Amino acid sequence: MSLTRVTGSVIGANVVSADKLANASIVSRHLAEQSIDIQHLSANVNTITLALTAAANDFATFSTLNTRINNVQANLYSDQAVLAANIFTALTNENSIQSNVYTLTTSVNTIQANVNSVQSNVVTLTSTAAANDFVTYTRLNANLNLVQGNVTTLTATAAANDFATYSRLNANINLTQSNVTTLTTSVNTIRGNVSAVQSNVNTVQSNLSSLINSSTPFTVDKVFQQNVTIQGNLIVLGSQVDLSVTSAAVVDAIILLSSNLSSDTPPPGDGGMLINRGSYTNVFIGMDSTVGNHIDFVYTDSPGDALTISTISYVDLHANAFHAAGGSLASLPFALSSDKNTGLFFPTTDTLSFVTGGIMRANVTASGNLQIMSGIVQGPGALPNSINLDDDVLSDRADAVSIRSLSSLAVFLDYDNNGTADYFGIYADTDSPATATKEAALFSVRDTGDTVTLRDANITRNANIQNAVSAATVFSSGVELRANDYATYNTLNTSINTVQSNVATLTTSVNTIRANVNAVQSNVTTLTTSVNTIRANINAVQSNVATLTSTTAANDFITYTRLNANLNSIHSNVVATQSNVNLVQDNVTAITGGGTLLKYFVNVNSSTGTSNVFFLGRDITNQSNIVSVAISGLAQAFTVDYVPNFSNNTIQFVDQSIPAGLIILTSVLTTV
Repeated sequence: MSLTRVTGSVIGANVVSADKLANASIVSRHLAEQSIDIQHLSANVNTITLALTAAANDFATFSTLNTRINNVQANLYSDQAVLAANIFTALTNENSIQSNVYTLTTSVNTIQANVNSVQSNVVTLTSTAAANDFVTYTRLNANLNLVQGNVTTLTATAAANDFATYSRLNANINLTQSNVTTLTTSVNTIRGNVSAVQSNVNTVQSNLSSLINSSTPFTVDKVFQQNVTIQGNLIVLGSQVDLSVTSAAVVDAIILLSSNLSSDTPPPGDGGMLINRGSYTNVFIGMDSTVGNHIDFVYTDSPGDALTISTISYVDLHANAFHAAGGSLASLPFALSSDKNTGLFFPTTDTLSFVTGGIMRANVTASGNLQIMSGIVQGPGALPNSINLDDDVLSDRADAVSIRSLSSLAVFLDYDNNGTADYFGIYADTDSPATATKEAALFSVRDTGDTVTLRDANITRNANIQNAVSAATVFSSGVELRANDYATYNTLNTSINTVQSNVATLTTSVNTIRANVNAVQSNVTTLTTSVNTIRANINAVQSNVATLTSTTAANDFITYTRLNANLNSIHSNVVATQSNVNLVQDNVTAITGGGTLLKYFVNVNSSTGTSNVFFLGRDITNQSNIVSVAISGLAQAFTVDYVPNFSNNTIQFVDQSIPAGLIILTSVLTTV
């Protein structure tokens, strides 16, 4: 009989191989749904899947890394823009300062012109005052002479007049005398005023002379109401200069601070500009005297006369561009003041390096490539995902790229669904994009969902295939399954799932069935040998019968009858033997055709002297499943010595007690 179906047994290793199967002997219609499960196939079946996953992970990691590089680049551009804006603001401030210096110079020149004008006015005032004093004196003197003449005339006339006239004249004279006295007082006052004016003029003249020849300093505070122009240098030797102006212009392009320090004298304190910002925190821009190799832009609460400027925090710097010259790995051009060997470095032209601890960790080359000097890109966390671009840990993968993921890797191909020819490909022995076409990829995943492999696929583990159609040369040189349309693929996939389920069911019993089949086959072989021997005997007997038949006539009827009886007995034995052979063959057919196979199970118990009930150890349904029961090697008979209880799978001996220390050995046939 031929083997037509296996549903409850395990197929042994190498039982089914390519050389035992004809071409096109297994196709999808021969496989039930879920008849093959990937977990029951060998380990290398997932090789191509792992390759796909690794490739997908590479692409996903590449996409993530590329996105992060783009973010870093964008941040660099943003930082450069901010830095450029800061420098532009600084330059604008410098231009404003230069404008203020120029305005201040103009103001000084105006003050000089005003001083000259004041000096001219004082000279004019001096001459005018003198002229006015002389005119006033002349007029007063003429008036006095006139009054004196009148008095003399009146006195002479009084003698000739009567007493009344004299009295009236005398009264008038007294009044006139009083007026003269008042006028004299007024003249004296005017003279005093003229003297004071002259004194002031002399003081102004003296001050002007001091301004001109610097021989005599001012002794009191002076206020100029108009512009003052100084033709020479303005030298202020005091401790403070206050400019209460809304704008100041300086023509000179360079402002020198601490000009009194000689070349061999260290600075007494910090130097720079302190900006008063009212209710806001003041800002200091200058050189730190304690560390003379950098300029500070800081918020401070130190007063203007402080030798050391305290730092509250640093000021943001906005400029259009910032260009650093020099620097080293130990003192980088772009770094924190507290960590000078960590930051940005420019090792050569058009190359940007990221440095930590004085060691270059990553470079952006002139061609735009990102070089990871350690070769490793890590994600966050205590156990981070990583990409090792130069993995030399194992000798079999020197200079390899390794990807380590704690969970999953994914490749999102044509995620916006705007292409029709997109694909993911894996190539070997080439780095030329011109030759790396879609069809040249050793393995590729197309945007249609198709997977194309140009080389053999070595599968050592299980493979879940939803649908597959075998080509005519499926076993010509290894398995060459080629998928047709998607419907066929789905049908085959469903069938494989069914086969997978069936294989899962068969796996637990295949080895046992194989052993039983081998035993049955051995018995069949033995029976076949016996049958052949019997057949040979039958042939010999038949030959003898033929011989006897030919001689029956010569023998008596009794001899014939005996021989005939013997022949009938032998024939009966042959029939019985053939029946046994058929029974064995039927059993083999039943086992291989899905029949129930009973397993032989032996359970050992030890008596304790307190009970006559013992467990069989397996679920059984009737007495025919109990093969044997023995106490310390002595066989026990059913109903005579023991009674089974199938509800709890036990046997109970007829004897009420079993002595302690005896071995109760039971053997049963069970499906469990």
